[in-house]
Amino acid sequence: MRITDRLWVALAAMTAVALAAGSAQAVPQFTPTTTARAHTIDSGESGTTWNTGGTGVNGQVVYTASNTRLAIGAGIDVLHYYDPLNGGCSTDTGSDCTFNFGPNLSMSVLADFIGITLNPGLNGFIEILLNFESTGGVDIEWLDPSDGNSVMLRANWAAGVFQGFPTTGLQVIGNYCDGVGGCGPAGLIGDPIALGFAILDQTTPYADLFETGGDQGVILDLSELFDFNPTFNAIAAYAIVNGTLPDFAGEAQGQLFRVSTGEFVIPEPSTALLFGLGLAGLGVARRRQKF
Repeated sequence: MRITDRLWVALAAMTAVALAAGSAQAVPQFTPTTTARAHTIDSGESGTTWNTGGTGVNGQVVYTASNTRLAIGAGIDVLHYYDPLNGGCSTDTGSDCTFNFGPNLSMSVLADFIGITLNPGLNGFIEILLNFESTGGVDIEWLDPSDGNSVMLRANWAAGVFQGFPTTGLQVIGNYCDGVGGCGPAGLIGDPIALGFAILDQTTPYADLFETGGDQGVILDLSELFDFNPTFNAIAAYAIVNGTLPDFAGEAQGQLFRVSTGEFVIPEPSTALLFGLGLAGLGVARRRQKF
């Protein structure tokens, strides 16, 4: 055999190995059964956990005033779910199956700030509503780095009502004390609530994990926020005075849950017709630290 022939054989063998490796990679880390569902927010079970490693390695939260865009980058760590056909985790409450991603899935969330509504109350209280809408592209995305960053989940913000609160996308609700009206020292009172909706791309592999009564729903729980610059109180005070938001950055970690039937409403005419996708609800639950 000539040297050139041997080279061609070697190259062909290398190509075959590369193709085999590529096809082997095209398998997600976790493929849920058709009956598997992420836990609901009111189940008492853990949700899909993201970035639970401590300060500096959690989800990065960034708001840029120049383009009025909020961005969250994080990693999906552990999926907690139940499956009616799995005897080990057959119920939403009282049983749990888990899958630990390694490497973590990457998660990105985008939202465009559209304005602030202030509702003054009694004794110096001011309700602050921060409103965000879709960026016009993909607003929520999960990628699997072990599978060539293949898409596991996609969704886009839309209008809806969650537990009685209407929102055109993502809405953060906080109560602020002005410090002079008898409500106490100036600053945020209690935990803020962030609520929202998104239309979820039902062609993505993990969409069925969040199916709720024929619709699709996800709750994003920012259960821990820390290392914000400026502080939450400074952000709130700036928003009240200026009607907008300053640049800020911080860290967060939390959970993702499936909503329960009846917890969210998509108004008619259906926004699904506008986006050409199936219905979804994305609610963002209570934060434990002040915003």
